[in-house]
Amino acid sequence: MKKALVAVIAVIVIGVVLYLFQVTEKDIGIYKVYYYSNRCNPDTLPYDFSQLTKTPCVNKIMWPEQIGVNVYRWMRWTPDTGTKEGSLERK
Repeated sequence: MKKALVAVIAVIVIGVVLYLFQVTEKDIGIYKVYYYSNRCNPDTLPYDFSQLTKTPCVNKIMWPEQIGVNVYRWMRWTPDTGTKEGSLERK
């Protein structure tokens, strides 16, 4: 009986954690914005980068920067690390 109760509680806890940290993606201009879907309304997300970085439900922002002819570098911003360079992509 105890094992079944522990298993049910574990499933409930895992479900709550997955719900709280569910990340959704939305394209806003050139930015790919990853946000916690249950913490904010995607229709109210700002279109300005500096305002996006101040929005508490935003988890990550990615955007391409052109560094050559048909060569782009993906830039990434996160609340913990700030802006960093990412991978290269040819188009």
